[in-house]
Amino acid sequence: MKIIKIADPIPGQEPGDQVRSFVFMSNLASQETSGERDISVSVERIITDLAGSTELVSQLFVATLDDAVPLHATVPAGTDDEPWIEAEGWVKINLPLIDDTASASLEITLDAGHQPLPDQPLTDEAGELIHTLLVHAETVAGAPPWSRSILHTAHMHKAGADTRVCDYCTRLIRAGYSAAHEEIQQVVDLSGVSPDWDAPGMTVHRILGTDFPTDLIDGIVELQDLAATDIPHGTLTTDPARWSPRRLAEQSERIRQTGAQLLTVVFTDAVGVVAMSTVSLPPGSNPDVAEQGLTIVHPRARGRQLGRAVKLACLNLLRDRHPAVRRVATSNAVDNQGMLAINRALGAREISRTTLWEKKI
Repeated sequence: MKIIKIADPIPGQEPGDQVRSFVFMSNLASQETSGERDISVSVERIITDLAGSTELVSQLFVATLDDAVPLHATVPAGTDDEPWIEAEGWVKINLPLIDDTASASLEITLDAGHQPLPDQPLTDEAGELIHTLLVHAETVAGAPPWSRSILHTAHMHKAGADTRVCDYCTRLIRAGYSAAHEEIQQVVDLSGVSPDWDAPGMTVHRILGTDFPTDLIDGIVELQDLAATDIPHGTLTTDPARWSPRRLAEQSERIRQTGAQLLTVVFTDAVGVVAMSTVSLPPGSNPDVAEQGLTIVHPRARGRQLGRAVKLACLNLLRDRHPAVRRVATSNAVDNQGMLAINRALGAREISRTTLWEKKI
């Protein structure tokens, strides 16, 4: 088995076969598990990751049995002069540069010939392929210049599944990983969401894009800091960096460069920012679906149903500006009972569950 690096993409160049195949097979796996297209990833998003930023470095590798491919080859990320490679699977290594700088996350995707149907065991060949990709990614992430000592990976399950019973997860345990967190993916159908909400005493700010009003920036930064520590992460090892106006501005610039459309609603009172909620439309994604981002309420204002109100206000903004969007996809920690209750009250439907795994080296 040879593991070949896919070169970083060149801006403006069409993505090559290996990047497109990775995205296609990743979406095939998630759609067979969830039965939905609403959590599919786009080629544009993967290209953005591989291009890198001040926040994240990503590397993509392809595994092949093709004898014609040189052992230490690098496959172009674009279509110009790209050689044909018969892929067995891929691993994408994500290396955070701001938060969690001791960690790396590993995304394993198998070619269709190795992907089992939901609830079916892996073949011996697929199991060996997963092991090979994990070992390669662990070696890359653990070596200089990255020297990461904490590895994370994930596996998606059918909605409502017993995530303790899974052949893939058993193999992760054999590889030294421990279950550390679980998230529930849900979809909210906007046609069933009432437009009515109430937030007495709140001033409502509806913001399109990433140019936040100057007088809100400090309050938004404070809520981002709170979210980094308040939102449950199970036993995952995390090391969030502090937020600042500069970091918020850098994030805004990254979002602008990707072409994603961001919508935000912020509630304020006489003291300052009280709550916020965001949704986005990433480039290349399903035009029927938006993605729910952060929803958080300041501790001084909790217990007043402002989480539901600010989320509804944000969904109303989405309907006003993008009436073609029909659904909103969201993911929440299984132990984030407050947000899960809000989602259920809005008619959210569970489509999958994802377990997150950790290994220390």
